[in-house]
Amino acid sequence: KFLRMLNIYFKIKSIFKCLNYWTLLFFGTIISLSMVPFNQPPVSQRGDSGRSIKGNSELALPLSEQIEDPENGIGFFKPNFYENPSLYFYGNVNLEKGLTEHLPMDSVVFTQNQFGEFSTSYAPPWLYPEHLKLDYGVLYFKVLGIGHDFLKVIANKDNAQVSYLNKNQGEFFSWTEFLMTVNSVELKEENSGKVRLKPFEQAGEIAIEYAFIQPLIVNEEWLYGKFVDVQLKEKGKGWVRWRKGNKLYINYSLFS
Repeated sequence: KFLRMLNIYFKIKSIFKCLNYWTLLFFGTIISLSMVPFNQPPVSQRGDSGRSIKGNSELALPLSEQIEDPENGIGFFKPNFYENPSLYFYGNVNLEKGLTEHLPMDSVVFTQNQFGEFSTSYAPPWLYPEHLKLDYGVLYFKVLGIGHDFLKVIANKDNAQVSYLNKNQGEFFSWTEFLMTVNSVELKEENSGKVRLKPFEQAGEIAIEYAFIQPLIVNEEWLYGKFVDVQLKEKGKGWVRWRKGNKLYINYSLFS
């Protein structure tokens, strides 16, 4: 009887020893995983200052599409990197599902120095937005479409690579609104360059010698502006056609 009880004792001791081993292994794994940063992208090896991001147009965004003939789009998206230090890119999305039901494919991580200037600590190698000058607070993506939670944008203007962004991470500007933020516009060479008294083709013409147009108001396909010379001295005001359908008749400058 004594030997039987001793045998039971050693069996129980062996079971507890085994349980302790697996318990320690389980908690050790949990602690190790908790020390790994979640979804933290690596710092770019390109030494990118955030002022001239231009990716390799041959590198494709996973699960995204590329369009052969990039259109002018319906407007522009300006991310709010003051409130959102990371901007997430999404691949093939289900537009019938919400944002929380999708996982981002990649991201841009913004940083701000002691002088308040922004740069990027990480940016995908394929990223080439429509306009970028972070030291001036400028970052715009051309928008092709708007959904409930997403914006369809051109992520690389070099190869017309498409991605999706969370539309709540910034502000959308229609073409009309965007033109009111630019510094000046110029008519393209193929445009007749005619300045008119009113916003339609049959209106009377105005003869003005000028270098640039500073937008004052946009009325559908027509723009009313102040015409200035190279010294920015006003030479007159009038209307010009800035687009016809989806064809742009102007070039614009954000800074000069």
